[in-house]
Amino acid sequence: MHTGSRFDSVAATPGWAVLTVGVEETPGLRDDNSLDLVNTNTTHLAVYRTGTQSKQTYWMHEYNDGALVHSHGSQPDEGVADLDDIRDAAQTKRFVLADVATMNVRADDMTWTNTIFTSSTEGPRASDLSRFTAINDKFLSALSARQADAIGSKVLFITTAVVGNEEILTLFTRTAGGKWIGFARSVTHYKAGTIAELQWHLRRIGKDGRLYVYGDDLPSIDFNALGDTAGVDTVRRTADIEKNLAETHRRLNRLADHSLRKETTTFINGIPESAAELAKAGLPAGGVDEWRAFRDSVETTMAGRYARRVAGRAEFVRELTRGTSDMIVIVAHSDGPAIYIGGDRVTLEELQRLPKRNSAGTRARVALLLSCDTGKLTKQQAGFFRSKLDSLATILVAKNFVDQVVAPDHTIKPAETIAVLHDLLDGKTASQLRVAYPGWQKVAVLRRRDGLA
Repeated sequence: MHTGSRFDSVAATPGWAVLTVGVEETPGLRDDNSLDLVNTNTTHLAVYRTGTQSKQTYWMHEYNDGALVHSHGSQPDEGVADLDDIRDAAQTKRFVLADVATMNVRADDMTWTNTIFTSSTEGPRASDLSRFTAINDKFLSALSARQADAIGSKVLFITTAVVGNEEILTLFTRTAGGKWIGFARSVTHYKAGTIAELQWHLRRIGKDGRLYVYGDDLPSIDFNALGDTAGVDTVRRTADIEKNLAETHRRLNRLADHSLRKETTTFINGIPESAAELAKAGLPAGGVDEWRAFRDSVETTMAGRYARRVAGRAEFVRELTRGTSDMIVIVAHSDGPAIYIGGDRVTLEELQRLPKRNSAGTRARVALLLSCDTGKLTKQQAGFFRSKLDSLATILVAKNFVDQVVAPDHTIKPAETIAVLHDLLDGKTASQLRVAYPGWQKVAVLRRRDGLA
């Protein structure tokens, strides 16, 4: 069987192998040992490749649905390897990428370890798939198939990788014997089919299910919109966040019907109220009256509705690293990689340097992150600040400061901020918030927008 150089980069990746599988119809045998050209057998022809070896073999089933028949090492002179040897070698790998020529193959025949199926029609075309293998390796570290089995059936896991100009999505649709079974699709070359397949699985897990999207941002697919249509909660996670997804799932379940309560809410108001604070943040000084009126409106809305207030940098860091309350964080746009709280400048770099919390505490914790603009910024300035807030959300989750960040994927104006605060304080959950306000996401990491991340 000719395999060419397809998926050579995968075969050369430590812990990976490539299995290229085709099928042929071969004549059956009559009782007199003559060929039966009518009742044929489907024979699987396979080439198993790693960075150091390439072996070919075959197998079939008696009468196409009976016992497995294959070479047991009796045909080495013909270049046919023992299928048992190939199976044993594959079981030592983290993943096998199964490149199948037709879907008329039995997945269970070749699921010897975690297996991702693909094809020349639907699968990746890029020559260097190192990003694809790296993300799937990290996903496996974040969630084993046996851990997924314990989570239940109302969950779908997918990984996403951007390789050059190609977007690749892998659907992990089921497990078998403690092993993942996935399907790699090129969104770039097979977008309609990929989305249709994803929609089918979202309908399968049903309302109140959960979709985990792990890896790179794919600009071609709006996962939140697809999830919302199916009534499924979408959780984004980048590969640089090293947290066990089973534990994440358990803690998010505690937040499913979670609403804010005064005794467990901390309020951080970073809206400027003076010309000096505007200048520190690099905001136009002419907007001081609008910002002051906005801040007063927020203060009136929040009056008597929180247990603790954070007024500066030191208190903010203490709340992140030691606190157990939910947080409402309202910040204004600013210049550079920083936010401002009570006139104090807090950089993303210093937050990134903080030690990771060893324990997030027994109480699941959510942060409501609101970034506001009174209309004084250009589109480019607003886009740059959005990317900064994306990074802040990543840090909060990656460092175990909170379990979940809820935030809009767009810059919000004062009126939307006040409306959202009223709904939160009246007991709306994050899920209800996403229904009431388009563009709000219950996510771990926000989508990148405007190409400025």
